[in-house]
Formats: sequence, structure tokens, C-alpha cells
Amino acid sequence: MNSVRKNKRKSGFKSYIVDSLEAYDERPVDVPEEIKEESLDPILLPDEVVVAEAKNVLKFTSLRTKKVVILGKLFVTNFKLSFVTSSLPVDPQEKDLHSSCLHSDFLGLHDVSLTQIDTIYCLEADGTKKKKLTSSTPLPNKVKGLQIVLKSFRVINFGFALTQSKEDLRVTNALLVHRFSKKLDLFYLALDMPPPKDGIPSFRLAKDWERELERTRCQNWRVTKHNEENNVFESLSPLFVVPHSITDSELAKASHYFRGNRPPVWCWGTPRGAALVRMAQVSPNISSNTSVENELMKLIHKSHPSKVQPTILDLDNLLPSLKNVQSAYNKLKELHTPDSTSSFSESEKSYLSKWQTSGWLWHVQACLELASNASSAIALRNSSVILQEGEGRDLSCLISCLVQLLVDPFTRTLRGFHTLIQKEWVALGHPFCTRLGHLCPGSEDGCPVWLLFLDCVNQISLRHPTSFEFTSDYLLALWHASHCSLFSTFMFDCTREALFTLRTLREEGRYKELFYWPLWSWWSQTEGVRTILQKGCLTKQKESLHRRRSDLQKRLSTASSESSPDTLKKESSAGGLGQEKRLLQSEEKQLKDEEKTFRREGQ
Repeated sequence: MNSVRKNKRKSGFKSYIVDSLEAYDERPVDVPEEIKEESLDPILLPDEVVVAEAKNVLKFTSLRTKKVVILGKLFVTNFKLSFVTSSLPVDPQEKDLHSSCLHSDFLGLHDVSLTQIDTIYCLEADGTKKKKLTSSTPLPNKVKGLQIVLKSFRVINFGFALTQSKEDLRVTNALLVHRFSKKLDLFYLALDMPPPKDGIPSFRLAKDWERELERTRCQNWRVTKHNEENNVFESLSPLFVVPHSITDSELAKASHYFRGNRPPVWCWGTPRGAALVRMAQVSPNISSNTSVENELMKLIHKSHPSKVQPTILDLDNLLPSLKNVQSAYNKLKELHTPDSTSSFSESEKSYLSKWQTSGWLWHVQACLELASNASSAIALRNSSVILQEGEGRDLSCLISCLVQLLVDPFTRTLRGFHTLIQKEWVALGHPFCTRLGHLCPGSEDGCPVWLLFLDCVNQISLRHPTSFEFTSDYLLALWHASHCSLFSTFMFDCTREALFTLRTLREEGRYKELFYWPLWSWWSQTEGVRTILQKGCLTKQKESLHRRRSDLQKRLSTASSESSPDTLKKESSAGGLGQEKRLLQSEEKQLKDEEKTFRREGQ
């Protein structure tokens, strides 16, 4: 969620790449001669186990004029890759990034959740060549170093020049096996205690959908319980909303004509009867299937009290394909993860042009334009909108959410935004596991639709900052949280998969009861989200006041050059400039008071 830089002096992006990884066989001057390695152990969560460890591992810090490394122990657990050290210094960039993540309460400064890892490279002896590793890649007799590329565009480099023989192989093997696991239940996903109540509806219960219908006051729609056992529409929530005039048996029969066995689903509506509906494309394997599609369209039309013709938006034709979105993302990843200082400098020179040619901003623009058109159809023409796409699980989630953000103020509150994500993305079955590559990073089915959505929301919030209860910092925290396995919200392809995995964990584990902790439950337990939100709001206010003060000073300077001192003094004290100056001073005083309160509450 980057925006165009206004100040060319600032760096286009943060880099976490070491200058080079050469000279592994020489002891760096910044490595302490004596460290009590035996006392360095990772902090483990309940039922988290260490799989492999290596001593005297070198971690290379960010780009420097002089190479700086940290010495410590490297651990692989069933939850994270943990580097434990007592060395100094601490990288300020890494510390700032860690403090802004909501998983900092249970991941250390040098810890990385396994599901955050995107790519693993084995570095050659001279540090200039690297080889991509998978679970089936044969390893050399000696691993000189590892380069870990994270999904957040961070790059971490480890060296094993001082590590005992075979420890490097054990750690690398364990990392490959546990990171590229083929089963979700091998990750650390659940705790043996129930999560606290967070007040966010799961939309697995009839009352959740009924409350949403009551809140929107949309007529002629009902909650169906035909999928209550998750055995009819596998990728959908156990309960969802359909037209009132269709029976459950007709719904089940009609669903076979659509991709993914997904019938039309109500998402949101207005008191005047306009509804927002998500619908899969008709399956190409069934002949003479248009009649079923037309019948369902008629039922949606019939559900409108005024019988206004619905607006049908074919997202497969109006928006970029998932492959195009993934291609743009890969270009951004390549741009933000250079291998050396030379490639870093080259990227920096043409950063904006490469960002533009990646195509990512065009995809953001296309989504925002379509969402604007759909919201206009609902708000201005009182027309229901049908979002039709593939299996109705990807870009329809994105557009549906953007439409609601544009027309429903509740969704722009923190609680409303949480509810929106839970309803549209989690309950209605966006395949997070597949698209975010939790099991198979870099697969053909991967696509960061979730990141595209967060970027679209970011662009809207930048244009209308006072309309949202959250800032860009919150959206960035959401992106980081979606790659942590302890946040069950973003780990599964659908509700059915989540329930099946939990049942498997309970059967295999030593605890009779295990519970998922949704992201909202973690946030209800910590002040981290409050800190991020409030800090982001204060920063944004500071920037706004700074721009206004600079503008006022320029105008005062211009006025002084065009007027006599006596005239200027009179105009600035009693005229518009003087009034604006007093108002600015008042707002600055109020902001300082808010900062004092914020710091006092945080202590």
C-alpha cells in the first residue's frame, strides 16, 4: 500500500538486505569474542516445540557502508524461525517494523512465523550466487548461508561460517520440511484455551445474518440453513442469505449449474430494497444452463420491492485476471527485494517508473472505478447489483467490500470493518490459504487479492481520512497479521476446511480441547491495536498541521513583500490570515494535549 512519493530525497522503500555475503570464512570485526550461547533459548508458546537449532549463526543486518552482523542461535520450531542473540546493535529499521506488527506480543524482534516465509535461498560460498530451495531440493554437504524472503518484502540473511558441522544442514532441513508442509494441521494453529469474546459476529450462526438483515432493513431475503452441516455448498458458510421466494431444495438443485457449487448469495442491502449479491459464473461443463441462471436472476429481480431491474457486473471481463494481479505483485516483490547495493541503487533510480510499469496501480484504479459505479447504481438508481465472477470467491469479495465502504458508514468504523471482513472474506469463503500461499508459496493459484483490497481501502482513506476510524498503519498491520498462523482468521480456504483441521488437531493432540483464536480475539487482549490506531491518527494530524503552517508562512511572506509593514501588521492581526493563524495555533495546542494523554495511557 504505497503511495507516490512527494519528496524525492526520501528512500523509495526500506531495505533489509546486507551489502554482500562474501568472506564467510573471516570472522567479522563486530562479532563479540565471547557469548554465553548456552543461556540463549527461545521463548515458546504452550505446546510449541523446538525441531532443530544451530549455534554461532551470523545474522546480517540492513544495508550499511560497513558490514555489521549479529551472532546468536537459530531455532526452528513448529511455529517460527527464531534467532536469539545477546549481541548488539539492534537494527532501528527492524525494531520499528517489529513494534508496528500486532504479533509482537508472541514473536520476538528476530522471530518470523513460518507462514510469513515466501522463499528460501541457499547462498554459495562467495555470497554472489544463490539457489532457490524447496522441500525436495537436494542440499550440499555444507550450507554456507540462507536468504529468507518474507511476504512483507523483508529479506533476512544468515551465515553458517562459525557453525559446527551438520548443524547448518539440520536447521535447513527442518526449515524446509516445516515451512513447505502439505498439511495445515502441521502448523501451530490453536491453543488449549478458549478465546475471549470479541463481539465480532462469525456469520456461522443464523442470528448473525438475521441481525445484518435487520441492520440494513433489506426486504424479501431470508437465512437458509440448508448448508448447516457444510455438506451441500462446501466453500460457503453454514448459513447465508438467499431470495425469500426460493426453497432450499430449489437452491441445492440450482447450485450444481454454477462453478464451485455456489448459488447467488446476499451480501448487503438498503431499506429501499436494493441488494448487493455475489454470484458464481455458470459452469461450462453443463449444457443448456442459461435457463437456470435466468431463473435466479428473476428471483433476485422479484426480491426488489419496486421491481427495479438489477445491474449485472461481469467481473471476469471488467477487472484484471488473477494471473495479471499476481504478475504485478511479482514485479513489486522483485523491485523491493534487491540482492545487492548495486541492484538497490539501480532500483532506486527508476523506482517510480518501475512501480508504474508493474501494473499494480492500474489494477487498484480498475477496482475503485467499478466499485464507484456499483455504489452509484445502488445509491442513485436504487438498483440491485449482481457481482458475477468465477466461483464468486475472489474479486467479488473485494468489490462487494468497497461498495459497502462507500455507501455504509458503519463499515468505516473499526468494529464495522472487522464485521465486513469476517462476513465477506471469511464466512463467504475467500481461499486465503491458497491465494496467500500458506502451504505452497509461489504456486500458480496464488494471488494477493487481499493485498489489492487493502491497497484500495488505503487509497480511499487517504482521500477521506476523517471518514474512517482507522489509518494506513492499521491496514499494514492487517497485511502482516494475515501471514501469522496463530491468527486463524486468514489461514483457511473456507469454514469447512477450518472445522476439519481443528477436528484433526484435537484427535492428534494431547489436549481434549483446542480452540482457534481469530484476529479480533487477539486484539481484544492487547493494547497494540489501540497504539497503532491512535499513533497513526496523531501522525496524520501532525502532517496536516505542518502542511497548513508551511502554506500560511508562504502566504504571509508573499503578503509582506507586496505590502507595507503597517498594512501587513493590520491585515495579519484582524484579517483572514490572522484568523487562520489563531485557528492553527489552537489546533496545535489541542494536538499536543492529545499526545500527552496518549503517552500517559501507554505508560
